[in-house]
Amino acid sequence: MVRFIGAAKMKACRHIVTAVLAVAFAAATSSAALAALPKKPAVATAAKAKKIAKIARHKARPIVAPSLASLQRVTAAPTCDRTSFRLLIDVGHTLEAAGAVSARGMNEYQFNLTLARELDDVLHKRGFENTAVMITEGRTRPGLGARVARINKIAPDLLLSIHHDSVPDNLLQTFQYDDKTRNFSDKFAGHSIFVSAANPHYASSVLFARTMGNEMTARGLHYTPHYIEKIMGSRQRELIDAEAGVYRYDALLVLKNTRVPSVLLEAGSIINRGEEWKLRQAQYRAPITAAIADAVDLYCRFKPPSETAIAAKGPMPRVVINDVTKVKVAHKGGKGKIRLAARGNKKPAKLARHP
Repeated sequence: MVRFIGAAKMKACRHIVTAVLAVAFAAATSSAALAALPKKPAVATAAKAKKIAKIARHKARPIVAPSLASLQRVTAAPTCDRTSFRLLIDVGHTLEAAGAVSARGMNEYQFNLTLARELDDVLHKRGFENTAVMITEGRTRPGLGARVARINKIAPDLLLSIHHDSVPDNLLQTFQYDDKTRNFSDKFAGHSIFVSAANPHYASSVLFARTMGNEMTARGLHYTPHYIEKIMGSRQRELIDAEAGVYRYDALLVLKNTRVPSVLLEAGSIINRGEEWKLRQAQYRAPITAAIADAVDLYCRFKPPSETAIAAKGPMPRVVINDVTKVKVAHKGGKGKIRLAARGNKKPAKLARHP
């Protein structure tokens, strides 16, 4: 019978289920709810069984968020006021401090910028006219301070910071690619989502993080559980939602010091050779942007901007160039292309395609 159900109805049903889950945090993570779930068949290898047991222990833990109870009383609006909702997409890292290096030698910043631009296009096509992409210039430390200050000045309804993942150096191996020795680790793959309990809007941050994680799961995108492993050392994190793949990262400045609901997405592991290969393909990134866009729409229904806030904040530019010393703004122009007012007219290279 499933084949006769229209795609729109199936999508609507999924959103209803996601909405119910999003406002029932405590119930969804209780031991009783977990006990009622159907049991999965036993896994053959002892290592796999041990990992599953560890994740199960995290599932049994309640989400650590004192204000989450208030979300159980929130009712979703019938629709989202897309034209008024202000979303800021933060491109992780900078051209000068480009983050991790992928298995085949591309820097993380290029992956972040490509996905952010594609997400921006998807959201604008859906009517989210007040979505902006923020690009920060400069070295890491001053860049972080300028990034947080600019976010707080813009005061969006929601911040989403886009990143791509790697692993600690002790987990790296080497291989030859393009006549060069490259680092890689195929041990882990998948996305991960982070929030900070130090953020003043922690409960709202978790609401969006969980909604986004559920939407990604619905599209067959899996999160990586390796952040709960001891081998991660100082990068080990607490998994607060074992269904949606949401972790706590309380000390991260872009989540901790921002005064708006803030979520960071590691969209995939670019140090994993197989996943890096996929992340270079537009058709693989499309489900990621679609999942995020659906999550934004649903979150907007739960947390719509007030009329007072809309009037006070005003419209946002399409692109924000955040310099360490000054901020430049560029609006959308000419045949739907984004015109960047970057310092020194520097233009980041396009995401390279695979041979």
